[in-house]
Amino acid sequence: MLDRHCADCHARHAKAPTLAGARDGQPWVPSYRSLKPWAFFYDGGGSFTESKTYPGRFGALASKLYALLRQGHHDVKLPPADLRRIALWLDCNSDFYGTYENLAAQARGELVRPVLE
Repeated sequence: MLDRHCADCHARHAKAPTLAGARDGQPWVPSYRSLKPWAFFYDGGGSFTESKTYPGRFGALASKLYALLRQGHHDVKLPPADLRRIALWLDCNSDFYGTYENLAAQARGELVRPVLE
C-alpha cells in the first residue's frame, strides 16, 4: 500500500521518511523502521516487550498517522480499503509480521497461520 501511494514521492524529498518496502538486509524494511514514531507498539530490537492499550489512546483513533492520512497528505487521498488497512495495522499493535511463528516463511511472502495451541 505504501509502495503504491507514498514511496515514490517520499523518495524524491530528502527530509521525508523512507517508505520503501524493499528489503535492504535489515530485519525490518525501511518503511517499517521509518514509521516507528507513528506506530503504537514497535520492537525494532527483536525482543518482546508487553504492550498496553488504553481506550481512546491507542490504535488508529489516537494515531497522528491515521489522522494525517484520513485528511489527505499532500493531495494523496487513500482509497477506503487502504485507509482501513492502515487503521487495522495501527489497531493491531503495528506488528511487522502477522504471527510470531515461522518468520522466514513470512519474509518470503508466504502465508503463515498462527498456532492456536
